[in-house]
Amino acid sequence: MWRVGLAVVLVVGVLGPTPGAVADIDQPGGGVQSDGSGGGQVVAFSFEVTTTSASGGSDGGTTTSSSSSGGAYVQPTCWYESRGTGVELATQMQQRHERSRSSRPPAGWKEPWVTTRMDYAAHADDGNGMWYQAKCDTSTKEGQNQLTELSLAERIWVWEPDGQRAAPEPVVDPVTLARAAVEAAAIPAPSVETNPKITTDDGVEGAAVVGVDTWVWAASGTPSHVEVRATAGSTSVSVSADAGGLSLSAPRARTRCTGWGEPWREGTSREGDSDCVVVFTRSAAHVPLTVSATYDITWTSTNGAGGTLEALTTTTTIDLPVAEIQTINRPTPTH
Repeated sequence: MWRVGLAVVLVVGVLGPTPGAVADIDQPGGGVQSDGSGGGQVVAFSFEVTTTSASGGSDGGTTTSSSSSGGAYVQPTCWYESRGTGVELATQMQQRHERSRSSRPPAGWKEPWVTTRMDYAAHADDGNGMWYQAKCDTSTKEGQNQLTELSLAERIWVWEPDGQRAAPEPVVDPVTLARAAVEAAAIPAPSVETNPKITTDDGVEGAAVVGVDTWVWAASGTPSHVEVRATAGSTSVSVSADAGGLSLSAPRARTRCTGWGEPWREGTSREGDSDCVVVFTRSAAHVPLTVSATYDITWTSTNGAGGTLEALTTTTTIDLPVAEIQTINRPTPTH
C-alpha cells in the first residue's frame, strides 16, 4: 500500500459580482435578496488530499508520498453586496418612502427594513460606515435554505462601521464545498498492468493470448480510498471516496473482476489465483480493454451536517494486442 499527501493552500478571497446582479432596493420586498442565476462571485478555498493506493502493482507495494500546491474556487451560496453608506442608504429609503405616499403599495407589501430588521435611521448621519445586503443563489436547495437561515438570524442586512468597510464573509454551503473538494482532488482514472505479455512471431510486444486468463491488476497511482479536507471561510468539510475494485469490459472477451486484482509474480502465481481476469476469444491487432472504478462518496462538516454525494466513476481504456498460439499435431509414424 502507498499513500500520497497533497496539500493545497490558497489565499481566501472573493472575486467581484456580475454587473446588475443586485435587485433594486425600491422594489417591493427588496429587503431579501435572491438570485437564480448562480451569482457572480467565487471564493478561494484550501484543501488537503490523502490517497491510499489499491495495490502495489509491479513495484511490490512500496510506500511513496509527494506534495504539491495549487488553488481552487467554489461559488458561495450567499454573499454580501454594498448598498451604500449610512447617509446614502438613508437618503434612498427616505426618497422611496416619500414616493410611496403618493402611490398605493401592492397588497401584502411591507417596508423592507421591517421584514429584515434593517434600522437605516440609526446610521442616517454616518457617511463612513457601509451597509451590506445578502444575496443568495436560490436556484439551489442549499441557497434557499441558507437564505432562510440568514433571515431568521437577522443577517440579511449588515452594518459595517468606519474602518471595517470590507464586505461580510460569503457563505459557502457544506454540500457545495464538498462537491468542489471532490472535483479539486481530481481522482485519477485507474492505471493497470496485465499478464501474460508475449512477443508474437511478427514482433508485436505485450500481447495477450486467446483462451488464456489475462491477469489485470491496479498499478501504482490507482486509489482505493481518498480523503479530502477543505475549508472556505468558516465552512470546513471532510470528504471520503471509497471504491471496492475494478470493473472490466472488452469486445469478444469474458471478464471477471471482484476486486483490485493480484500482481503476477513469476514462480509464485498460479492459474486461478487472481480475482480480476479477462479471457479473449479471438485474436486481433488491437482490442480495447475498458477499466473503471466507482467511488462512493460521503461527507461531514464541522457544523454537524453530513451526507452522501453522487457516486464518481473514473474510466480508462487501453489497447491490447491479442495473439493466438497454434499447436501443430503431427501423427506418430508407424513402422
